[in-house]
Amino acid sequence: MGYILFLFSYGFLSIINGYELNNILQAFIKYFGFMMPIFITYILAKNKTISAFHFYKYFKLGVLFYIITKFIVVVMLFYDDEFLHFFKKMFPLIATPYAGGIFPRIGTSTEILVIFLFSVLWIENLIFYKKNKKTFIFKKLSNAIYIILLLISILLSFNRYIWVYTLFIMLIYAIFIIPQSKMDNILKWLSFSFLSLFLILVILREFAFIFYDRLLGEGYRSIEIKIEQAEFLLKNISESPLWGFGLGSYSREYIRNNIIPFEYEVQWLSILHQFGFIGLGFSMLFVLILIYSIFKLRFRFGIKVYLLSSLILVLLSGLTNPYLITSAGSLIFSFYIILLYGDKNIYTRHKGYP
Repeated sequence: MGYILFLFSYGFLSIINGYELNNILQAFIKYFGFMMPIFITYILAKNKTISAFHFYKYFKLGVLFYIITKFIVVVMLFYDDEFLHFFKKMFPLIATPYAGGIFPRIGTSTEILVIFLFSVLWIENLIFYKKNKKTFIFKKLSNAIYIILLLISILLSFNRYIWVYTLFIMLIYAIFIIPQSKMDNILKWLSFSFLSLFLILVILREFAFIFYDRLLGEGYRSIEIKIEQAEFLLKNISESPLWGFGLGSYSREYIRNNIIPFEYEVQWLSILHQFGFIGLGFSMLFVLILIYSIFKLRFRFGIKVYLLSSLILVLLSGLTNPYLITSAGSLIFSFYIILLYGDKNIYTRHKGYP
């Protein structure tokens, strides 16, 4: 109830500042839709209606379905121009630029789910209890295949932040998890490193120009656009830093998307523009409570740091991509909520773990 009043208050502020009612309603649906799954997950977790293990299982299946669908769509976009026109007509909000002017790149917020699942898969055996040891080898094999699919999806996303996320999370794994791991985890990390190098070399051989363009050509232009967005938003924010301009507000001098004018790639500044430092401060309380609760989990210190690092990397994505206030962002926060408050019986019991 308090959250609804919070949104209504900022909606009223937006009306006072002369913003359109349809944008305010659109923003209300977006922010309300973002928080509702998190609230529902919290209630289900507290009542032990659903366990973290089952939530995670369906989470994996959902991302697998997305990856397979994405591969099929990308191949069809690459070979069939008529399908491209059909796709743009059916899904006008999904960006379909061509990396390097050659390879189709589907830009959706679900990409953050792919890299987040990639990070969780590495510690799956450390946070979830292996009840059936007979299926353990099969599970390791299926996860290895899963990681390969995720890696290919990450490389072909042509998203620089997703690439940076991957590098950082593997570095955190090497620093905080490997030193306290058994030999199989060390071998897994080394095997993945060699596999990654091999896949990168193979893909670079075929798409070297595209990677170069994303990093040094088109990439620079993309950064310039984001800096330009930030400059216009900061100019407005300086006029009302405490309260912002209200729900669904945007820079009238710079509109990135005519369908969703309050949506910017620099999402944190877009949120600050709407809610000001006071509204953003209330929102950050939720994040701080989440961070504190992660360190209260009965996991080794290295696992806590790893989980926290993955959360921070998700939050930082809001500096360059509009991933946070989405259904994908809501699912990631729901994962942490159910891990914190769900059925603790799913956690590992063997020596060295909870």
